[in-house]
Amino acid sequence: MNTAGKTIFSLILLSMAVTQAVALETGDRKYNSYLYFLQGEILLRQNDPDAAQYKLEKTIELDRNAVPAYKELVFLYLQSGNYEKARMLVKTLKNLSDNIDTKLFLGTYYVYAGDTTSAINQYQEVIKKDPENAEAIIILAGIYSEINPEKSLGYWDRYIALKPDSGDAYYRKAVVLKKLNKTEGAKKLLQKAIGLQPDDLLTRVTLAEIYESEQDYILAGDELYYCAGLDKNTYGYYIRAGEMYMRAKDYEKAERVFKEALPVSKNDPVVYFWLGLLYENRMDWKTASEYVEKSLTGKSDIAGYEKLSYYYTQLNDVNKALKTLEQALKLNPKSAEVNFFLGLGYMDLKKNGKAEKYFLRTVDLDPNLSDAYFYLGTIYEQSGKFDKALPNLRKVVELTPKNAVAMNYLGYCLADRDVSMDEAETLIRAALEIDPENSAYRDSLGWVYFKRGKYQEAKMEIEQASKNLKDPVVFEHLGDIEKALGNKKNAESFYKKALFLEPKNKNIKKKIKELKI
Repeated sequence: MNTAGKTIFSLILLSMAVTQAVALETGDRKYNSYLYFLQGEILLRQNDPDAAQYKLEKTIELDRNAVPAYKELVFLYLQSGNYEKARMLVKTLKNLSDNIDTKLFLGTYYVYAGDTTSAINQYQEVIKKDPENAEAIIILAGIYSEINPEKSLGYWDRYIALKPDSGDAYYRKAVVLKKLNKTEGAKKLLQKAIGLQPDDLLTRVTLAEIYESEQDYILAGDELYYCAGLDKNTYGYYIRAGEMYMRAKDYEKAERVFKEALPVSKNDPVVYFWLGLLYENRMDWKTASEYVEKSLTGKSDIAGYEKLSYYYTQLNDVNKALKTLEQALKLNPKSAEVNFFLGLGYMDLKKNGKAEKYFLRTVDLDPNLSDAYFYLGTIYEQSGKFDKALPNLRKVVELTPKNAVAMNYLGYCLADRDVSMDEAETLIRAALEIDPENSAYRDSLGWVYFKRGKYQEAKMEIEQASKNLKDPVVFEHLGDIEKALGNKKNAESFYKKALFLEPKNKNIKKKIKELKI
């Protein structure tokens, strides 16, 4: 063999050796990369994310094409807040792999990252490659359910066609229809879902909500009662079911459900409170008060005391009602509502001094509570303090400009004292515009005419009022008009009608005597 031949042979041997060495080295790198990946997976299952991250980073350092490692690392970075690292890995991953699994993964990443548009694009690409990819279809249905409910319906239909036994899909499409106010379609889908998964609480609760919105309270109650049977440790379903039956006025059913709730709830005060409300609807004030008393034994709260005081008032025990409200006031001395109710209670007892104190405290705590100003005005007006009554009554009209009762009361008070007659007439006419059939307001307008000397107009208005309002004041007014017109006999007749209705009225007796002089 010549020298040139030896040289070529040597080069061939060297080349073979180098190639074999590179192959061995490459094999070692991939093998080591795979070992790191397996170790990372094990560490993830052992809930050691930091150590797992290190192993997975070593994996892609040794093998830049290790797609599974990239995927694991992306979510580890997201969980640890390394969003930029995750973004960079995703960018690399997109260039490494274009298969369906990677696109599904990227879609999940974009959803997690809040990039809805990119997520949609990835899932749409999956569907182009695989039109029956159920995972991509249901995720798109879910995304569009939030951002474009109408568009989501087509995706739900596609998914249901692929998975006709998916109760969850029927439920989720029903939620979309409910959002779009397509309740009939929603009900049918929910009923279909219940047929597939009869023990799913969320499906039944959603159906109950639709029944409630349609005021079909019995069906709503039935669904919620079924839920109570499924979840025997949650008595809230019993309470909601009982509430629905109460709205339907099926008090027997409501009572049965509330009483079933008592042992489950371990006699929770809330259940006793609802039983009190139930008997309130039956107007059985005694039983209602007994149940609310039990609720307050377990838990003191203002709402319970307010209810109980109302029941005592209905039982004509105002003193007990006031003591109950004083208990409520101890819980919250700054409750405008409780102070207001105390004021009303003391008015009932004719203790206007105490009532005034509580009403003043009420408006101090809540300057917009118009009823408190109204009752202050009536207390002052009836005690001859019209200078104090006037600003309070005007405040009521200011706060509630459509309050016909307040406008009439203020207008009548002004007219009766010959004060601001134009204002008085304007107020009363405004009240009549709101309630044109109100005989008391018509009497007030007639009284304005009387005070202005327009006796015929006054007579016409008050006679009209007397047809529907048999009130001593109305008959007294008619007597005053007839007297002013010189018709003493008619005047006496009306005064006697007034006296019949109010036998102790000394002023009317005096007017009858004056006619005979």
